[in-house]
Amino acid sequence: MAEYLDNDEDSIPDNQAVVDEMVSNGAFMAMFSTDGSNDQQEFFDNYNGNDAGQDLYGDETHPSGSSQSNGFDATLEEVLHLITSAGYSGVYPSVFGEQQGTSLCNAMDIARGGQFTSVPNNYPTEAWYHYDDQTCDYGCMATEYIYWSLTSILGAQNYSGRCNDISVEWELCTKTQIEATDTSIYKLLTDPQYKFATILPDGIYCPTKTATGVKPIKRLMGKIYPNPSNGIIKIDFPQKIDHISVYDSLGKLVYHSLRIEQPLDLSFLNSGLYHITFDDIVFDRLVISK
Repeated sequence: MAEYLDNDEDSIPDNQAVVDEMVSNGAFMAMFSTDGSNDQQEFFDNYNGNDAGQDLYGDETHPSGSSQSNGFDATLEEVLHLITSAGYSGVYPSVFGEQQGTSLCNAMDIARGGQFTSVPNNYPTEAWYHYDDQTCDYGCMATEYIYWSLTSILGAQNYSGRCNDISVEWELCTKTQIEATDTSIYKLLTDPQYKFATILPDGIYCPTKTATGVKPIKRLMGKIYPNPSNGIIKIDFPQKIDHISVYDSLGKLVYHSLRIEQPLDLSFLNSGLYHITFDDIVFDRLVISK
């Protein structure tokens, strides 16, 4: 979420009005292990609020990134749903509102081949967005539409096998296809006044300044490779490094050493996403794939 809202990672929200709107709506993410799990049931049995919430499940979350073998990382979808529904739609109601007649929904009507307040039996052949979930109303369709559009522009849908897998619902899986075919939504989402993300979030948020925007954070120059790797990596840095730490995706320290060995053997770690710090400065993420 931080990367969607502060895409240039300067510690300042790219669109403060959107963040303020989300706060005013009580926007929150609720994450559970699986859909229908006991923890999910307990939460909804005890939650009586009217805040804007979005759920996400552990079994659909892939910190190491989307792939044909793992599937799509649903974090990229569910977090964006919260931002657009609880943020953009309220700040720009005539543009990103999720009801008939807004700029977003007018573009969606073109993409669906007509204005359908409910799912039609068959979409027109010229449609490239043909969502068929009967539980999804018109506003829900708009939420899904902006997700498909922005993530395709950012490159999230363009990996091996993905375009074919999603074609039953969405046909434009690349930026080039959106720009050429869905010109209305492309113009909206790339309009700089709205400050949508231009770089796909990767789960590594490393702001270049402190929260005050005054004190620069030290940056490290160098590289680790190969990445992804089987756990055996080489470290190439021009400056002296005193110690290295490796953390798993939950923030748990899994490796620490005052010696920088070459190559560094982390093959004892399981496949997954890890964060590497040198001298307590976050440097990069490492994907271990076996």
